[in-house]
Amino acid sequence: MAREAQIAGSQAGAVVVGGGRPELLATRLEAAFDPAAAGVLSFGLCGGLDPALRPGDLLIATQIVSEGRVHHADPEWVERLAARIPMARRATIAGADAFVVDVASKIALRADTDAAAVDTESHIAADLAQRHGLPFSALRAVSDGADRALPRAAQLRLKPDGRPDLGAILASLAAEPLQLSALIRVAFEAEAGFRALRRAWNSVV
Repeated sequence: MAREAQIAGSQAGAVVVGGGRPELLATRLEAAFDPAAAGVLSFGLCGGLDPALRPGDLLIATQIVSEGRVHHADPEWVERLAARIPMARRATIAGADAFVVDVASKIALRADTDAAAVDTESHIAADLAQRHGLPFSALRAVSDGADRALPRAAQLRLKPDGRPDLGAILASLAAEPLQLSALIRVAFEAEAGFRALRRAWNSVV
C-alpha cells in the first residue's frame, strides 16, 4: 500500500493509506476529508475473481459490492478514466474486510457477487464518498489471479503506514520455509500490478 501511495504521489491530492485495516482506513479518510475535494478514487492492487484476469490487468470499477450493499461509481468518472486508460476493463469489484486468500473463497465470492476482483479498501472509500455526496470510482490492477492462493507470509497484516512487516514475514518463512517459492511468485505478480498502475496513473494525471 505504501507503493500504491508512492505511485499516486502528490498529484492525487490527499493520499490516504489504511495499512490493510478497514477501521483505520475509515478513520484516516474521515480525518483527511476536504469539503472542496473533487471526489474519491480508490487506487491500488486487487485480487482476481474472474478466471480470465491475469496479473497486471487493469479494472475501472462501475460498482463496489460489499455484504449485500452496492455503491455505484460515478458514470462520468468511469467514462473519463476509460477514455484515458483504454486498456482497462469496466467491472464490478467486491469489497472485503480481510484478504481473500484461497481459491475456494475466491470462487465463492465471485458466485455471491459476480465481481471480477476483490480488494479491502474500495468499499470503505465508497462509503466515505456516499456520506459526503462526492463522485467515486476505483482504479485497480490485478495482483493475484483467481487460481492463486496466497502463502501464509503474504497474508500477514501490513504496518499502519502500508509497508510490509519484514520481521513477521521472516518469522513466517522460518516456521514454514516451503512457502518461499510461492511468496516469490506473489512478489513477481504484484510487481506486474504495480507496473500497470504506474502506466495507468501516468495516463490519468
